[in-house]
Amino acid sequence: MSAELTARFELTRGNHQYRVGFVCKPGIGVLMGPSGCGKTTVFDCIAGLNNPTKGTIKFGSSVFFDSETRTLMPPQKRRIGYVLQRPSLFPHMTVRENILYAMQNMRNSEMNSRLTELAESFGIGQLLNQRPHQVSGGQAQRVALVRAIAAKPELFLLDEPFSNLDDKGRAEMIEAIKELRRVAMKPILYITHSGTEASELADYRITVSDSEFRIE
Repeated sequence: MSAELTARFELTRGNHQYRVGFVCKPGIGVLMGPSGCGKTTVFDCIAGLNNPTKGTIKFGSSVFFDSETRTLMPPQKRRIGYVLQRPSLFPHMTVRENILYAMQNMRNSEMNSRLTELAESFGIGQLLNQRPHQVSGGQAQRVALVRAIAAKPELFLLDEPFSNLDDKGRAEMIEAIKELRRVAMKPILYITHSGTEASELADYRITVSDSEFRIE
């Protein structure tokens, strides 16, 4: 059974104060709210790219952040797979090399077997020898998702991964995220503005009201 993410913190940025209080369990938690309400800011705090003003962020027995004990775990130790709106693939590498890059700490035999397994599960076997500019937007975003999975993270943050895709790309990514939920069995936090995507993917929702984030 995967651990749960507990996020209870406050963050002040300029004139805005965000209050976060939710627990994320395995499955897809969809985070919805208007543009500028702080969704990506909250993701960055969980990932360690931004620091809350006070409070705690814990994942199972691991403490990511605790203002009282002055605990701050470095981002690289948090074992988070973070997928952004645009697929940040290395342009000079093939799809295969991009994915293997995320597995540098594994033995070669393990890297190759995991690559084969992921390529089959997510339908990217035919893309492995191509470079990012040679694949479609939906394919590139799927590769970015697979690269995040390859490192064996314990938690996934998906920040509007469909925002720059056409209908075909969106359909491909919806199926890829459903497959991720099936094979990973980890907490997956997903930002979207689309009620349709939320209805199709959400196991539960985190809503934003007056800069307060709560489980619905």
